[in-house]
Amino acid sequence: MTTCRRPARRGPCQVLVELDVDLRPWIASGDPSRGEVGPGPITLLVHMPALEERPQIKAISDGVRVVLEGCDGGRTVDDLATALEAEYDLPAAGVRQLVRMLLDERILCT
Repeated sequence: MTTCRRPARRGPCQVLVELDVDLRPWIASGDPSRGEVGPGPITLLVHMPALEERPQIKAISDGVRVVLEGCDGGRTVDDLATALEAEYDLPAAGVRQLVRMLLDERILCT
């Protein structure tokens, strides 16, 4: 069975963080007294793919956020892609490709 015919859902250890400023340069500096913040707003996805791994931080777009919110395990990836294309004009093929990437990164699971 292909991934597109299965439902996808978000991994169990993740949270979306909405910020008025971009903290990525400050986080990357490793020194809270040195780092600077950038302009915002920005949405960060913080997730832990596995308990033995460190949390990962990824900036995401509004489109990625819509796809993540749609991945609730209640419909197949094909159904989600069709619905998002109709509702938000997101190309269905792009949604499928994004879901595959998020599965590879262990942000989503089937």
